[in-house]
Amino acid sequence: MISRNCSSPTSFLILCAGFGALLALPNTGCGDSEVATAPVTVRVTEYITLANLETPMPDAEVCETDTTNCTMTDAEGMATINLPDESEVSYTITKEGFGSYLVSDVNNGRLEHWFWMYNDEELTRLAGLMGTTYPWTDDGIIIMRAHSEASVMFDLVGESNIPFYFLDGNTPSTDLDSTTSDGRGGFTDVAAGEYEVELVGAEVAIDCRAFTAWPTEIKNRVRVPVKAGYISYASMSCEQASSP
Repeated sequence: MISRNCSSPTSFLILCAGFGALLALPNTGCGDSEVATAPVTVRVTEYITLANLETPMPDAEVCETDTTNCTMTDAEGMATINLPDESEVSYTITKEGFGSYLVSDVNNGRLEHWFWMYNDEELTRLAGLMGTTYPWTDDGIIIMRAHSEASVMFDLVGESNIPFYFLDGNTPSTDLDSTTSDGRGGFTDVAAGEYEVELVGAEVAIDCRAFTAWPTEIKNRVRVPVKAGYISYASMSCEQASSP
């Protein structure tokens, strides 16, 4: 899925790119609004196997969500898009024949994301393991990660959706009731909107903050936008809680 910087571990759909930090002064937005912007670098590759994630994907469209601010990946699968600086932002990545993604983050002018995209056939298989069907037309799904945290549960705050979790790097399961060592899970059949996802459970003795997501004021909770037909990815960076 998605990673925010080059120190993060791998994740289900998005990984951190092995780039140095992109240093740039904010640019000025188009039109009369004069909105300050900063670049977000995106690398897109095609999923073939977990051992082969390096095949570049050209001509994937990267767009600021619900705008005409768009760009395309080049022959190396690279794209740069300018998004509002020091702001909560979201953007989509789409290509015909592959699953579509919705990414949310806080743009600090140094964002670098690496995605690998699944084709429709593979997503059909994975959806069956998640307890749903693909393509998603009326709803979206959320893929959530608490980096490297096992035995924690995800709660879609205020909703009744039952979570699924991952057995390993590519096997979601509805039979698990908490995360395994890579800390991943999610929710299917989520209506379009904005949601909060929280880590819960008696064994949660960690402090987690938004990593690739919108932050909240509540410990171990993030905000995630959902768009019909898309996979929304979010992650938290976690550390052991300090003793009282």
